[in-house]
Amino acid sequence: MKIWRFCDISLLQIWRFCENKILALYRNDIKNQKEENSTYLGNILDNIPSELSKHEKRSSFQLSHVDKNARYREYSSPLTWLSDAMIVNVARNVTDPSPALTLNMDNERFKCYLLDTGLLINLSFGDGTFMDNGFYKAILTDRLHINEGMFVENAVAQCLRSNGHKILFYVEYNDKGKPVMEIDFLIRKEKKVVPVEVKSGREFAAKSLRNFKTKFSNKVGLQYVLYDGDVKRDNEVIYLPYYMAALL
Repeated sequence: MKIWRFCDISLLQIWRFCENKILALYRNDIKNQKEENSTYLGNILDNIPSELSKHEKRSSFQLSHVDKNARYREYSSPLTWLSDAMIVNVARNVTDPSPALTLNMDNERFKCYLLDTGLLINLSFGDGTFMDNGFYKAILTDRLHINEGMFVENAVAQCLRSNGHKILFYVEYNDKGKPVMEIDFLIRKEKKVVPVEVKSGREFAAKSLRNFKTKFSNKVGLQYVLYDGDVKRDNEVIYLPYYMAALL
């Protein structure tokens, strides 16, 4: 038992060490490149964990939290650089869902995911050495009660991009600018828009899916919910365990 625990910790140490080296390489590349403002690139990367952990309240990445004077026109090109460098997945807001999803995008409303979910965990809790950073081990062993949904959502974005999908989402606001309907991801299957909701924990509601289907009924096909449970179907809503995001 003691040998197993020693090996377990050693493997985590190696994993953590490799992730730290990768993030260091990212930062070094950002510092040395001459194409974009390295400060803007670093600002985006460093703020991904905090923005994802709170996006349920805001629905998109807030540049004003990076720099109160930031403007999208200044950060648009750095975002593209990070995406092309395969460091981040940038999700764009679709304002009018249709099978031609990319024709109606509000580029100034976006989410930013790390391409690798393990690196997101490291960036979120990598503020100390492995042995004195209990957060890191706790998240890996599911013993830390935090916003785990951001890690699940990041992993789904990773799967969708690997399958060739653009990372797109839908959000609708009321007159006061408050989100009233949000779909985590939108993909296309044949001639239909397919909404994908990601739910952490066992309790969830499909209210947004129902409202989305009602509003865009002639454009929407099947709807998917990724959750911590078994495969099941409720009319046009298909529930899948998280790992099956790789099959969408």
